[in-house]
Amino acid sequence: MQSGLLVARQLRPLLSFNIGNNLFRQGDYDGARACTPRPSGSDPSLADAYLNRANTRLRSAQYPEAMADYSIYLRLAPQSPQRPQIEQLLAALKAMLEGEELAGAKRRLARRP
Repeated sequence: MQSGLLVARQLRPLLSFNIGNNLFRQGDYDGARACTPRPSGSDPSLADAYLNRANTRLRSAQYPEAMADYSIYLRLAPQSPQRPQIEQLLAALKAMLEGEELAGAKRRLARRP
């Protein structure tokens, strides 16, 4: 597939998508993220690229970035059967990040004289 990237210009997004999937399955999340096609944000055919990148970012603890990609995925694929689970995940991530932000603010206030 890597060789195909050099010659098959019109297939590059699909080849990159597949390479990224393979790397993700192997646990190479940084490699998978690097191979994910650069989605435009408006092309529904690349919805799965957003989902894959979101999953990769989630595994790499890049939570705000994962949330953004999950949101774009849901916009591009509104009828996704995974929608309820993704919405639950987004709510949990939001609560977690807000909790971390609140805890950090409390620690900063506690250190003030």
